[in-house]
Amino acid sequence: MQGWRDQLEAAVARGRADGDAALRAALEDALARLSTSDEVVALTPTVAVLGLERCAAGWVGVAIRPTGRTTLHVGADLLGLIEQVQDQEELGAVGLRPGESAQLHLGPTVVVLEVARDPAFVADPRSWLAAAGMTVPAMYSGLGFEEGDLLDACLSACVAAQRCS
Repeated sequence: MQGWRDQLEAAVARGRADGDAALRAALEDALARLSTSDEVVALTPTVAVLGLERCAAGWVGVAIRPTGRTTLHVGADLLGLIEQVQDQEELGAVGLRPGESAQLHLGPTVVVLEVARDPAFVADPRSWLAAAGMTVPAMYSGLGFEEGDLLDACLSACVAAQRCS
């Protein structure tokens, strides 16, 4: 199935080839199909959440805000990384792998969730995240984490967002 961007680009290309009236008709048709499509809606939690994963640099975190915006964070110290994100927006939940949260006490307003890997996520993490409405932040090399670390942090953030919505 083509994504909405592919459908829109194809409609514009068809319309350009056939003139302005055809362009308008093609865009209206594409928009009508998009409004009835089964595409996934972006993940928008009711509170800001942070998914965390250990990495070579210490910790990589992915925050999802109620607007749906995702941001990437890296820090050597777990609590320091959480504070860095908390300075930008109050967190409602933090998601980590089972066993990682035992020593973590963030106060009464932040829920700490243990997130186990779903077998479907392990098989195809990017598809699993996309189906859940998660936008994976851009991967930057040289920051001390691997793609797998980033995807695991996204999983924790996604599950935390789903549980807090």
